Amino acid sequence: MKTISIEFPDEIAELFEEKDIENSLKKFAILELVKEGKISSGKAAEILKMTRWDFMDLMSLYDLPNVNFSEDELDKQIKAKTIPVTDITEQERLAGIDAVMGMFAHLPGSVEDFIKEKQKDIEIENRRWKEEQ
Repeated sequence: MKTISIEFPDEIAELFEEKDIENSLKKFAILELVKEGKISSGKAAEILKMTRWDFMDLMSLYDLPNVNFSEDELDKQIKAKTIPVTDITEQERLAGIDAVMGMFAHLPGSVEDFIKEKQKDIEIENRRWKEEQ
């Protein structure tokens, strides 16, 4: 297994125990790989040493879909009627696809973006804490 080293500012690193930060970053990296379609949820569960059901729960916690069809695959599944759908117009079908895909637009695009957002949150909380002192 390969080890990767990541540098954090001291004030961030002090907020975590080393094992906690290692586990969190591993989890977020694996979630990102699943989100990008580079590994399956089954492989991700295996790497994180959890059941597939627990991994699916983890995905739900981060608003990641457990089933991630491309627009073409979703269209193919609907036309093949492997996904039950009532009779809808083409415009309704496209609007449904846009709605599903748009539900996840607020999520960070990468692990790096997630870390940056969390660092900003920590800075804000530290400022609030200092003001309260």
